[in-house]
Amino acid sequence: MRNRDRLLPDTLLHRLIGGLCVSLPLVLTIGNLISAGTTPPGSLSGYYYTDMRGFFMGGLCTLGASLLAHRGHERFDTLITAGAGASLIMVALCPTRPPAGGSHLIERQNVVGDLHDLFAIIAPLALGVMALRLARARRRPEAAIHRACAVTIFACTLFAVISSFISIDINHSTLLVCEVLALLASGTSWLTCADSMHVTHRRMRQEVNA
Repeated sequence: MRNRDRLLPDTLLHRLIGGLCVSLPLVLTIGNLISAGTTPPGSLSGYYYTDMRGFFMGGLCTLGASLLAHRGHERFDTLITAGAGASLIMVALCPTRPPAGGSHLIERQNVVGDLHDLFAIIAPLALGVMALRLARARRRPEAAIHRACAVTIFACTLFAVISSFISIDINHSTLLVCEVLALLASGTSWLTCADSMHVTHRRMRQEVNA
């Protein structure tokens, strides 16, 4: 009975998290195009220095709070989503380095920028691990979807980190594409899980009413 009572609110929370992951990049891109008419910045974090700053910070904080509100079936799941949620909030509150960069940055901006980079790595890694956790006890093809989402998240994060550390001269939009793909993959995983939970909830209701 307790699991059944939790199923519907958990489904709604999963859909909220998935919807935010999918919609945030679209809102930022379209909003920036409408408000400024300029090309997107080199990363999602770059929207902090555009007219979409409020949407960027608000979206990440809302997503982070939703992840913090999530309670997994196991304590480890709750710790993972809590880590991802807290990291996303810190990404919003610790802005990346200004576009000017270089020697013009003061020490505080570099320290905050380093914190931003750290949490920007932790968040997608935690979301990737959670996608793998969601694949457990799932049947095909749902389990395969979660695993594919996890691989996409890890691959995008790894490419972004490696390219940053070894100073690869990548295209201006490559980092942004990696971040968007990671968010879309995470959103797909959460929405897939929500659909499965909705089917389970509907089946349980039918059994009760029978």
